[in-house]
Formats: sequence, structure tokens, C-alpha cells
Amino acid sequence: KIEEVLGERPVFHLFSDQIEVLSNFFKGKDYVIHDDTANIDWIAMHIMKNMISSNSSFSWTASLYNKEIIIQPKGGYNYYYSERGSVPYGFEIPGAIEINHEI
Repeated sequence: KIEEVLGERPVFHLFSDQIEVLSNFFKGKDYVIHDDTANIDWIAMHIMKNMISSNSSFSWTASLYNKEIIIQPKGGYNYYYSERGSVPYGFEIPGAIEINHEI
């Protein structure tokens, strides 16, 4: 979706505590891996103008302000399935492009 909006070959900045897993999704793409302390990573995400937010409060809070483009999982942060169902649901950032989660 971000390539549709920004055009081909954007540079992705990856932040994760599972960078090996995340980087597999970006094979063949241009990317930079960030591996600083949590507060430095959060600040870096917060000041970036475009963001693909994961389903975590860490990235969701960093994406709340100063964004031109924000892509988030449909239903907002912390949306996942478990034996208890989806928890929680409905935290949408105004103006965000929402992506459906496939089960």
C-alpha cells in the first residue's frame, strides 16, 4: 500500500524486537534497520512523516501526531486473534489508511 501512495522504491525504516522476522517481509526492498534503545527508536518513529504502524501501543503512540501518511491494522492497535477473540478493537487514528488482517 505504501508503494501505491509514495511510488516505487521507498526506503523503509524497520523497528522491531524481532528484526529477523520483519526483515524477511522486506526482501528486495530498500530498508534501514534501527536497533537503538527503546526511547531513541520511539522518538525516531515519532518524527518520521510517514509510518506503517504495527499492532502495538509502542508504534501506535509514536504514530499519533505529525504524520502525512499513516497505515495501521484495521481496528487499530493491539488487534489480534486469540482464544479470547480480538483484543482490543476500535482504536483508529483519524485519517489513517487501514489494512485488513487476514486470518
